Amino acid sequence: LLLGNDEGAAALEITMSGPMLRFNCDAVVAVTGAQIPLTLNGEAAPMNTALLIPAGATVHLGTIAGAGARSYLCLRGGLQVPDYLG
Repeated sequence: LLLGNDEGAAALEITMSGPMLRFNCDAVVAVTGAQIPLTLNGEAAPMNTALLIPAGATVHLGTIAGAGARSYLCLRGGLQVPDYLG
């Protein structure tokens, strides 16, 4: 577990094409799953590693190419959302 989260911690599931996100506070994230172009403030960033995202930074996830249809954006501490579908 790259971020030290609990095994059941919620994450953002990305299907085929990803969002552009602006962070309003410092965060640590990891993107896993199908290969997807990932940039931090316009610069290429690696998947499958913990990335420090400074407050005000923009993260953009492009379109999945190749095998797979889903990638996952995980945040240290997980997302605070209610359980849905168990």
